[in-house]
Amino acid sequence: MGKASGKAEFRTIAAQLEMGIRRNFYTDRLPNIQSLMEHFDVSKQTMTRALALLQKNGILQFKGRSGMVIDRAQLKMKKIALVAAWTDGRKNDLLSVIGPFLKDLDTMGFQAELIRGDNQQHNFFPEHVLKGFDGVILRSRVRHESALKKLSAAKLPCVSADSNPWVPEIDSAEYDALSAINQIASDLKSRGFRRIALLYSSSAPGGNDQIFTAWRKIKKSLELPRLSCDRVHFTDGWEWEKNAILLFKHIQNMKERPEILIHYGGKFDQRIKSYLQNTPEYPFGMKVLYQESLWENCFISPEDILIRSYDRSALITEAFSILLERFLDPQAPPIHRKIPFPVEYLQFPSCPDKTS
Repeated sequence: MGKASGKAEFRTIAAQLEMGIRRNFYTDRLPNIQSLMEHFDVSKQTMTRALALLQKNGILQFKGRSGMVIDRAQLKMKKIALVAAWTDGRKNDLLSVIGPFLKDLDTMGFQAELIRGDNQQHNFFPEHVLKGFDGVILRSRVRHESALKKLSAAKLPCVSADSNPWVPEIDSAEYDALSAINQIASDLKSRGFRRIALLYSSSAPGGNDQIFTAWRKIKKSLELPRLSCDRVHFTDGWEWEKNAILLFKHIQNMKERPEILIHYGGKFDQRIKSYLQNTPEYPFGMKVLYQESLWENCFISPEDILIRSYDRSALITEAFSILLERFLDPQAPPIHRKIPFPVEYLQFPSCPDKTS
């Protein structure tokens, strides 16, 4: 079990303790409260609230000198649906990624079922999940407001291993994209790049305004020059292609174009075809930094820089922890948690006319 942050909430601690109990890390009883405080690096108040939550759910009983006794009869088996989208022939690839997670759930006494959805269609979310399960983890974001409203109305505990812009009441775990972009921009500067542009479009209401503001702060902190293309405002919603083409057309008209574009979010074949049709000069002689695709082949130029695109297994693990928190405390406020995105460069040429 990993050590919790000093800022961890009591629900997170309670969920980690329950997982420890289910994995037999703790068998008959828990250590004393002082030992737990040191292990999780939290205050006595936080630990006391976490233990009280486990007691409320019947998992712990306080028995004087016997200490905090575990009641395993209260560890009820719950049925969890893991809804994911995959193309024909890709299920085995998906199972190779999430198989260990499903096995771990089984070890802890949960019954997990992998269910296919299609994130390109309005029927992405299989509605039979609403009645046959105790909780749901969404591996891919649900793109349609109607499905999200049905989830919310059913009051079924659900956590998205991504973000759900339309129904903030649904818990979510997502990568901290802006922190990753800040690191990438810093790394590019250390390689000699100065004129850096960003393509990162958000679907969440107000999301692009937040990105716009954050990018300005990143440039200011790194003492990087502002570019005219930094002033291009994107439209919220599922408008990545339109926003990208809007940015590219602006870059075409710049006298002094960026040396490099951070194309955060991947650069798939179908996207490139759309870009080429609408902006024939793409990529305008500038380098492009983007994430590899897990499912599609990318057109990779020798001048491009590639970052490993991590699968969502870390997000799924975090989503399960959040779901467990929801089981323990159904009335808790919505939980939206960001986790670090590990930046790993698969190739990284130096800036033109400069050495690394």
